[in-house]
Order: sequence, then structure tokens, then C-alpha cells
Amino acid sequence: MIDLGCMDIDVDCLTKVGRKQMADRVFYAQVDASDSGFLLIVRLIDVTKGEAVRDREVPVVDQAGLREALMKEIVATFGAPPAPKPKKGRLIIETDAGAKIYIDGQLAGSGRVALKKPPGLYVVRVEKPGFENALFRVDLEAGKTERKVAELKAVPPPEPVKAAEATKPAEEAEVTEPDSESAESVPFYESWWFWTTIGAVVVSATTVGIVAGSDSPAVPTGDVQISVDPTSVWRDVSIRAGRTP
Repeated sequence: MIDLGCMDIDVDCLTKVGRKQMADRVFYAQVDASDSGFLLIVRLIDVTKGEAVRDREVPVVDQAGLREALMKEIVATFGAPPAPKPKKGRLIIETDAGAKIYIDGQLAGSGRVALKKPPGLYVVRVEKPGFENALFRVDLEAGKTERKVAELKAVPPPEPVKAAEATKPAEEAEVTEPDSESAESVPFYESWWFWTTIGAVVVSATTVGIVAGSDSPAVPTGDVQISVDPTSVWRDVSIRAGRTP
């Protein structure tokens, strides 16, 4: 104080102290004895303005009450102190060797991890090649230990692929051969191939007959009409021939 030229600890002296320490505010507390016990003097100096923001004198009966009175003045001046940080809990995760352990998406270790974490809810994921992932949540309380064992299940092997049956190309039409028994039971004159052959023979024979029986050098013209009825084919051929004038 002497080097600052302070003869008394007043507002001017405390302002000089604050400026020397490059502080914005200075809190000063002083205890004097009094006839009734003690006198607590508290001052808060705004260094930039050079004035007292708070200036209090609090009488205290005994020494035991000094601490409580000072704490009240500090709270009134600066506000209530911040709540203490919650005590951490202990989180233990155990699983198979080589399995990676993720806590809230961050890799924490493998096999087994033991961490001190603030209380709260944590998401744990365990991964290992060839095994299904394990995913669960852990609610960690302050000052307590939470231990979880992650049991991994092996991924079942894939089912063997059956040999594909041979298939014919789509563009190849499948030809079905007639059943020998059913073919033998159908009369030959009711078969499609029989009537196709007969029709061709009748047409050819009729045409030849017309040409051969004509005395004229001109080629005769006529109509050949054929209708096929499987039940009476011998009645279904009619020929009408005529000469051209």
C-alpha cells in the first residue's frame, strides 16, 4: 500500500490497487473489534469508474458468526456460487476378445473398458466380424458403478445354393410327341395328316382328268370345290368343270 501512496484503505486506495493489478473490480473485507463484538466492513470497488459499488458495515456478535456473515456478503455481492459438478460414475463394458466397443458413437476400446463418466444415459454398441452387433443403453448414476456384459451371437452360415435345374431356352418351342396308345386308338381316316393327303390327291386327280378328257386345244377351265368332313369324306368332293367360250 505504501508504494501506491495509500495512507488509508479507502475507495481511492483500492482503485489504485485494482489498476495496478489490471483488475476491473476489487473486493475488500475488514474486521474490526467493537464493544458489542466485531464489525465486518465490506467494499466492492469499480476500478474503471473509481467508485464503490457496495460499501457495508455488518456487526457480528462473536467470532463464530464472522464466517457466516462474510459468506452472506459474498453471495450478495457476486451471486450464489455455481453448483458443484456431479460426481462421476464408473462404466464397465465387457465382451469377447477383439470386439470393438463404441460409447455414444466413439470408439472406447476392445474386449473390456472401464471408464469414469458423468451421470447420464449412454448408448453402447459392440462389433466383431462374424458376429451380430450388440446394441444397448446404460443409465449411469453419480458415484455408482454400472457393469454390462455384451454377449455376441455368431452370424449363421448362409444356406447352400441348390443346383439350378436345366431349362430349355425360351425361344425353343417344346414339341410334345403324341402318346402311342392314344394315337393307335384314333382311326386313320380321322387323323389330320390323312385328310391333308386325300385333299391333295383329289385335287391332282381331278385336274388331270379334266385336261385328259378335253378334245379342244384350249385348256379347259373349271372350279374345284373341296370340303372336308371327317365322317363322310367320300361324299364331300364335288367337281364342276366348264369350257371357256
